[in-house]
Amino acid sequence: IKRQCRSTFRAETQGMGYGTEVGAHLRAVLTQLDGKFTYKNWEEKSAQQYRHVWFTDCQSLHDYLKNPVPQGCEDKRLEIDLEALRDSLWFDADGNPKDDWIEDQHDKPRWIDTSAMICDSLTKAGNEQFADRLVETMTTGRFTLEASPESQMKKLRQQKARQVKYLSNKELTDMDEDDAV
Repeated sequence: IKRQCRSTFRAETQGMGYGTEVGAHLRAVLTQLDGKFTYKNWEEKSAQQYRHVWFTDCQSLHDYLKNPVPQGCEDKRLEIDLEALRDSLWFDADGNPKDDWIEDQHDKPRWIDTSAMICDSLTKAGNEQFADRLVETMTTGRFTLEASPESQMKKLRQQKARQVKYLSNKELTDMDEDDAV
């Protein structure tokens, strides 16, 4: 079943594609600074030296990449980008498919809460919370993956609203069934 790809999914995929390319380059530079760089199989050798965690706040992208079976996409250009990302996760250096995730995998996608994305302050105006997190990270050199208290409360309110909506819909359905009898 092909999924319809939304613009947010597309933007997150393209951003992750760019980030993984820059990460591969950065790994190579760091490996060269360590004096361990080799031109033969440089990507694999650099990946053995430095792991790369791909952070995303897009749950659907994270799930798509972690799924061992490609799901496809209506947008053919986007599907090419998605499969390029998946290839680096689901195939080893020799091009052989992997059966499952391994603990010492060099590249891994990881979902984090939107409030933990420090780069969002560069693209989303008007939210002081994002800017404060970026400044804190740049000042201390520590990056926290925990959701902010505001974000946690917002999620709890959304869960409660969904539960109330579900219960009211269930109640209406039950009343309709009673009328039909």
